[in-house]
Order: sequence, then structure tokens, then C-alpha cells
Amino acid sequence: MKTITLESIQDQFPSCRNCQKTIAEIAKLPDSEFKFHWNPYLKKGNLPLPYVFLGMEPSWPDKVPTKPEVGTFNTPLQFAIREFLLKDEPEAGFLITNMAQCSMRVAEAYRNRPQRYEACSEFLTQQLQWAKADKDKTCLISIGRPPKDFLDARRDLHELIFGRCKIHYLMHYSGRNRHLFGEFAAANSGAFAAFKCDLRPKYERFLETDSEFHDQQCENTEENWQRLFKWKHQMQEIEACQKSLRA
Repeated sequence: MKTITLESIQDQFPSCRNCQKTIAEIAKLPDSEFKFHWNPYLKKGNLPLPYVFLGMEPSWPDKVPTKPEVGTFNTPLQFAIREFLLKDEPEAGFLITNMAQCSMRVAEAYRNRPQRYEACSEFLTQQLQWAKADKDKTCLISIGRPPKDFLDARRDLHELIFGRCKIHYLMHYSGRNRHLFGEFAAANSGAFAAFKCDLRPKYERFLETDSEFHDQQCENTEENWQRLFKWKHQMQEIEACQKSLRA
């Protein structure tokens, strides 16, 4: 029997035509407007993976690659996961994937998200089966509202893919949420200042030396510090909730 790997699942993405067959607006789009460009991101670790993150859809690349590349999603988010969720388990792995696997222009992406999410649901199921996602051992986190809202509304699909697992929410790093991150930091200004002071050496070292994310000092901005501050609180709440579910 052939062993299922994450790579063998990903190899199906470029040739998939589910969206073109089922969504009229996408059927007429050329590859220059709708195409698979980014593979999910995996930090390797033992299975079952303790965390699986559900993104909305991959962004359109600034420079179109000749073949699919691994998406890093967001550098501050990568740091936050390691620092606030895996600090005591540095060898643990996690997966960041997308509800819809193909990229399309951001201005149009919101129009048919539910249809694309449903069209890609078989791939999501395969990825979670590979990750051996277990309701008692795997924490599922929605990056932004759309993945969680879609699955909460589609309980039949939710239970088919995840069983009765709770899906947690993490604020998306989109610039559209900039004011929300800023407002949270301003409302907790003293704690935010202390947070930056305490964490700055570690975050800067991550940006300077991590083999995957090095040379990204452009990510060392006040806006990203506000993102990290909010995510720390959200991830602490997720951890507390997950522990109570396991009790």
C-alpha cells in the first residue's frame, strides 16, 4: 500500500480543477489570475501534530515562481507560534495550510470563498489525516474569521473533516486589521511596553539567525510588535481553552 505523505497530497494541487468545474466565475479565469503557487508550511515534528493552522487562501506572489514554493505565511506569526505555543516543546511540529489552495487577486478573493473552501475540502481532509489530527491532541486554529465562520456554519462538513474538534480563532495579520492590533496595544500600553522590552532581543535574534527567516529586519516594526502582543494574549487563551477541553 502506497504511503501517503504531505508531498504526495500537495502534488495533486496543481492539476486540480475542482473550482473551474464548479464555480462559474473561476472557470473563465486564466492562469495569470487563478493558479496554485504556494505549498502549505510544515515545521517537522512527531505525529500527531499538536497544532494545525487554517489560513484563508494564499496570496498572489509578487514574482510568480516557475514552480510551487513553500509559503511562510507571515514571519511574526512564525515567531509567535514558536514562542507562545511551542516554547516548552521546541521540537514539536505544526502545519499551516489554507482552506482554499489556489491564489487569486485579493480584490476578488472574498466573492467566492465558501465555494472554493468546499471545493478544496477533500485536500484539507487528506492533510489532517496525514497529520493524524486528533481532537484530544491537535489544536485547530483559524487565521482570520472566514475559515472558522465557514466551518461553524457548515457543521456537516466540519464534523466530516474534524469530528467535533473546536476551532479556535487568531486575528489575521492583514493590514486591514492594523487598527485593531493598534487599539489593543494602546489599551494596554504599559504591558505592551514591557512586552517589547522583554521580547525584543529574542525576536531580533530570530530575524537575524533563523535559517528560514533570517535577514528580515523589515519585519521589526511597531505594527508587527502590536501583532505579536495581541497574538500572545490570544494564544494564551487558546491554550487555556484547549487544556480545559482535554481535562
